[in-house]
Amino acid sequence: MVCGYTDMRKSIDGLASIVKQTYDL
Repeated sequence: MVCGYTDMRKSIDGLASIVKQTYDL
């Protein structure tokens, strides 16, 4: 459960960084 939660956080953080780069926030 903890591993899945950590992976989910990583994918969300990765997605957020991609969005930041795309929109140059």
